[in-house]
Amino acid sequence: MRLHEDFLNLSQNFTQDETLLSLRERELLANILRHTKTFAKGSRADVERVEAVLTYALGETMLQRACNSWGSHALETIKQQSMLGGVGMI
Repeated sequence: MRLHEDFLNLSQNFTQDETLLSLRERELLANILRHTKTFAKGSRADVERVEAVLTYALGETMLQRACNSWGSHALETIKQQSMLGGVGMI
């Protein structure tokens, strides 16, 4: 259960990080969801299909952005350490 809670907390932090998901992107997703419910005319199956696609696309996009951010930070740390003689040159 602890791992699940950690992922939920991480997810909440990600959705509030402007570098991973901008305010305009959040607004767009909210509008898509609102329109989906309006045009689905009570079809829960249609809403669930749209939500499944958005869930996957959003997760993939945020993960890619997070990986780029973490990778960039890690590389900068290694570069700084190598300049100080803390890590062997690549």
